[in-house]
Amino acid sequence: MHIIDRYAKGFGIVRYIFGEDSAFNVPNGLTGMLFYILSFMLSCSDKQKVVNVHYYLAIASNISTFYLASVLVFIVRELCLVCLTTYFINAISLLCVSSKRRQLLSLSTHHKPCKTD
Repeated sequence: MHIIDRYAKGFGIVRYIFGEDSAFNVPNGLTGMLFYILSFMLSCSDKQKVVNVHYYLAIASNISTFYLASVLVFIVRELCLVCLTTYFINAISLLCVSSKRRQLLSLSTHHKPCKTD
């Protein structure tokens, strides 16, 4: 198995946990497509709980970005323009959802109903 092929499915980790033929050992591209579809759908909401889910999902994507960038640089030793572009998009996505979350938190603290005695 070529070194690139080891990391092209399941982030190179899933096969050790569930096995090479596991249904969870899907190509990274498929995982990415599902992530971006979910991220787009979540970004259409202004509900605090949905924005929080999107925020933590963006954090997870940036952690996986750091992992995959490390694999690319230190193990595969290649430069991938598409990969670098997705890393940039993930960082911008995290910045955007963080800003939206901060705005919603700010609005929720400023618009608390007054208590009446």
